[in-house]
Amino acid sequence: MRLIATLNDQHKAYQFSAFLMRQGIENQLELISNTDWGSADYGTVTCRIWIYEEDQLDTALNFASEFQQNPNDPKFQDSPETNLTPPQLFEHDKNSTSIPDSNKPMERAPLGTITASLIIFCSVLLMFLEMSAPTLVKKLPANVPYMPVVFSPIAKSMTYDYPHAFEIIDKIVSLYGVDALNDPTTLPEEGKRLFEEFQNTPYWQGFYDQIVKKFKDPNASLNVSAPLFEKIRQGEIWRTFTPCLLHSDIFHLFFNMIWLAVLGKQLEKRLRKVRYILFMVIAGIVSNTAQYLMSGSGFMGFSGILCAMFAFIWVRQRKSAWEGYQLDKGTMGFIAFFILFMFALQLLSFFLEIHADTPLAIGIANSAHLSGALIGYLLGKTNLFAWK
Repeated sequence: MRLIATLNDQHKAYQFSAFLMRQGIENQLELISNTDWGSADYGTVTCRIWIYEEDQLDTALNFASEFQQNPNDPKFQDSPETNLTPPQLFEHDKNSTSIPDSNKPMERAPLGTITASLIIFCSVLLMFLEMSAPTLVKKLPANVPYMPVVFSPIAKSMTYDYPHAFEIIDKIVSLYGVDALNDPTTLPEEGKRLFEEFQNTPYWQGFYDQIVKKFKDPNASLNVSAPLFEKIRQGEIWRTFTPCLLHSDIFHLFFNMIWLAVLGKQLEKRLRKVRYILFMVIAGIVSNTAQYLMSGSGFMGFSGILCAMFAFIWVRQRKSAWEGYQLDKGTMGFIAFFILFMFALQLLSFFLEIHADTPLAIGIANSAHLSGALIGYLLGKTNLFAWK
């Protein structure tokens, strides 16, 4: 948002705001009341007019200059033949230092095309994956990963990586059925050979387990010889982003899509389509890669990008308040508390795993959250994603 005029006459302010609306220039009229009882100006109102679109700034400033020089010019007068759109009003006291942040037309507008499409796509994708997911076995051996057993083929193609070891499990399931994994010792000789091959095929499981092992036993050596980025090195680069589109259940999806609606439409409005997509791609790749390096490929969800959006908006509200991003202190506090609370749970789980060998099964991708917030903060500091 840009401030284009400050007036002391409410009638004239309303008149000029309505004129701008007739010219197709969306604006907001802010009324600032002096509530200082000891002031000689107590009760007076200062009117400030803000516009939303940066590319209309020069035109609006020219109109403001003309209006202040000659407010009685006929072109600024209301016309009975004109279908007037009343200006948006925002009132607060003179001590407020924030720019208008409510009752904006764009916040009542429908979701942007990309944001709405993402919400629909993720919802339909979850429904389809739930319908196509394989039947679960009653009990898996401790050394069999869950992804090859519980993920549908499409989900497997969208995870960050799908190691060769998982493909061996797929082959066992296709030959002997998923129930055969309940007791691999009952497999035919060929099945036993495949299972032994799986056990001897290393795959990346993340730094986290290695760090826990090191804390438990300082003399233990870190084993980081497992291959990294197996499918990505084979050219399946879409995997660096697509885990963001996967969700574990309806509650996971609902929580993420609600916040995407709140945060995403603000970014799409200001960044436009290309830079909005670029922002999400950068945030998604960074947060997914950080999570993969820490925990392996068994993660999913849009929350890494959401944390980037939150941090980005937080920075832009302080760096360039005129852009008009809308997150009040209560909402910011809730999101920040959520991120820090999940991180604290992870630290507690880490502590318990080291000292009591009883980790908390929280299932939260904290590396994605923290790295997403960091990249959002850094992008907010640059002018690449400023509202132009």
